[in-house]
Amino acid sequence: MPLGNRLALLMVWLIVAPLGAQYNPPGTSVAGVDVTEEEELRSSLEDASWQLGALRLQPWIGIRDASLVTSSEDDQTDVTASAGAGLRAYVKTGPKVIWAAHGLPEYVWWQDDAARRRLNGRYGLGLFAYFNRLDLELSARRNETQSFFSSEVQELTTTRHDVARLGFELELAERVFLFGALAHAEDENQEDERTVFSLLDQRIDTRRAGLRYRTPRGFSIGAGWEETENDFDSDARNLSHTGEAALFETGYEGRRFNAAFVLEGRRLTGREGSEFADLETTTGYLETSWNLHRAVDLLVYGRRQVGFSIRNEFASVVAERAGTRLDLRFRGSTLFLAAETGKDDFQATVPGSPERSDDVLAFGLGINFQVKQAFRLSTGLVRTEYDSNVPGFDRAVTAWTASVQLGVFSDKLDLGDGDRTW
Repeated sequence: MPLGNRLALLMVWLIVAPLGAQYNPPGTSVAGVDVTEEEELRSSLEDASWQLGALRLQPWIGIRDASLVTSSEDDQTDVTASAGAGLRAYVKTGPKVIWAAHGLPEYVWWQDDAARRRLNGRYGLGLFAYFNRLDLELSARRNETQSFFSSEVQELTTTRHDVARLGFELELAERVFLFGALAHAEDENQEDERTVFSLLDQRIDTRRAGLRYRTPRGFSIGAGWEETENDFDSDARNLSHTGEAALFETGYEGRRFNAAFVLEGRRLTGREGSEFADLETTTGYLETSWNLHRAVDLLVYGRRQVGFSIRNEFASVVAERAGTRLDLRFRGSTLFLAAETGKDDFQATVPGSPERSDDVLAFGLGINFQVKQAFRLSTGLVRTEYDSNVPGFDRAVTAWTASVQLGVFSDKLDLGDGDRTW
């Protein structure tokens, strides 16, 4: 069945994805929030291992994203791992205000490519306030991590992502909320010797506001407006543009079922001198999560996103995905199975360029072991195949990944989770 027909059947699954997102592993969630949940932050504060007066500290030590990656495009295989240690800190300044910070440096090691060994890290500072009618988040973060660059170039690389953000939700009347966010972000690739990755370095300004209505039974519905400005390096690949989007959202939070649905009617306009071709499209994502049994969870999703191409003949990429993930828990361990299908449609910038469309099929499986309380081991395998209508662009990527998080060694030494933000 053509992807368009498959997605038509999945329209109830469609929700909005971040503009410019370049790669999401199969089976992962992309849903965002306006403000970090109060319950989640207070739980982190209360569970912190060390207390120094009003200051709470949570240490972390672990190995993240040990990977063996094989690509059919260049027929190369290498092994990499990121190991780190750091602290999260929390301070309450009154019953309604929490300050949070983290410093989590990590060393990236490559077995064969010594030039790519480097020191990365994740750092952040945030102010979180939860008043009677107002939830507020003011935060700044730097994430310098190694990840896959994009579905077009599915290779591991280090990119620095800086973001400063103000998010809020204000209760205007009973069950009626005003939400909004202002954000400035900068993406800069850190591999100077591989200049292809720097072609998409950019600065992104986002402004979003809207109204949301919530019912006591867990339903919500809302609408809003978003404006974006993407500034690319004009000395590299200038895809600078502005964007406007009308937003619609609805969702449900229940005991065993959750759903989120957002649509964005987007209009992107290239700036003077930019290579970006004007684009009007609908983006979105839907995620539904089901607790089918006390030990079985199911995620089903569909999403449509806009990304950017590194090739001169193409500007933007419209990526469509539909997928599912099944989690099975047993004896302290979790087994997951994921499958995803989709298509990448490339928007040409040069007249006469061939229309390019890549069909995508991906599978993933993995397991998370909890070995008593000493440490947690996660390992998995993801296989992604790209079948292009343009000769020379067929490719397949196989990635094996693993991580080790050290755990509880005593009542006073819980080494925490390296994957959380705050």
